[in-house]
Amino acid sequence: MELSSLTHAVKRRYMLRHVGLELFSRGGQSIFLVLSSTSKRNSLYDKLVGVRGVSLQVPDLTDATQKWQTGEISNYDYLMFLNFVADQSFNDIMQYPVFSWILADYTSTTLDLTKSDTFRDLSKPIGALNEERLAFFKDRYAEMSGRKFLYGTHYSAPGYVLYYLVRTVQQCVPVYPVSQ
Repeated sequence: MELSSLTHAVKRRYMLRHVGLELFSRGGQSIFLVLSSTSKRNSLYDKLVGVRGVSLQVPDLTDATQKWQTGEISNYDYLMFLNFVADQSFNDIMQYPVFSWILADYTSTTLDLTKSDTFRDLSKPIGALNEERLAFFKDRYAEMSGRKFLYGTHYSAPGYVLYYLVRTVQQCVPVYPVSQ
């Protein structure tokens, strides 16, 4: 990636430390740099301020929301933007982009997007989507000793991300039988 092709430089966390810097180019490529300290990351970031054409400002959330509401950008593009401003990145499995689970109907052959039953209740977390699931978490919570928690892990934990990526790669790689 050439310096002249840079469009954005964004300070990022890496492994939950403020040492990452993600650079974006006009061609849609990105590079994720991890520096040895926050001060070194900030120093490099400050040097990029003087590079012509590189934006250090995060695009405006209000503007993106309005574009999404008026159909100027797709649902995917809007969710990618929300992940971008929320410090999510494909380049760090600790902060992998998140796409909300919004469907409730997994049995119909076609989806009727005009029916509210097609979509899950976004006012509730995944663990509270039905009474049985919520009761399980509440019972487990009541039985805990020490520091209590309702949900035991973060949705974007490295294990989940790696499991997803392995399944994705397996779908893309042809499997050939081994002859003996």
